[in-house]
Amino acid sequence: MSSSKTLHPYDLLLKIDSLCKRMADAFPREKKITEYWKGIGFILGGNKYITPWDEVAEIQSLPTMSRVPGAKDWVKGVANVRGSLLPVMDLNAFFGYRGRNLRKQRLLVVKHYGIYSGLIVDEVLGAMTFEKYEQMNDQPKVDDAVAKYITGGFSKQDADWPIFSLHTLAENPEFRLVSR
Repeated sequence: MSSSKTLHPYDLLLKIDSLCKRMADAFPREKKITEYWKGIGFILGGNKYITPWDEVAEIQSLPTMSRVPGAKDWVKGVANVRGSLLPVMDLNAFFGYRGRNLRKQRLLVVKHYGIYSGLIVDEVLGAMTFEKYEQMNDQPKVDDAVAKYITGGFSKQDADWPIFSLHTLAENPEFRLVSR
């Protein structure tokens, strides 16, 4: 019989635990790295769009507005939102679409270069997440009126989701010229 020292069962378990941990680190681990794109889904002119998450400061119900004399028809007025005046524009009217269900209309508040403005859309569908592989290779088909504001798209569950850039809209000289 060998004269080796017998280990206490607890010490034996500690030795096995240590060995298992060392061996586990030796095996390669499968890492699944998935990139996501987040946006806000909305309906405008009866069509579904998404806008980048970071282009929307908040979503609100339509506030009480005061008309601005001499403003174009699509400028609905200004609203007092928490003590600040917020210019409010109707995107349906800007693009020449007819408005939809007034009860579902919402205000997307956009902050661009420190300036806030409210954009009325038909309905807000909520936060949406897309995986990078769902990104479309081709530009999605949209109405000519909104085409210059589309920066790509995603295809998910047999539906195309054009990406509507609210910042690109805010930089458009036609949109910025609100007086008649």
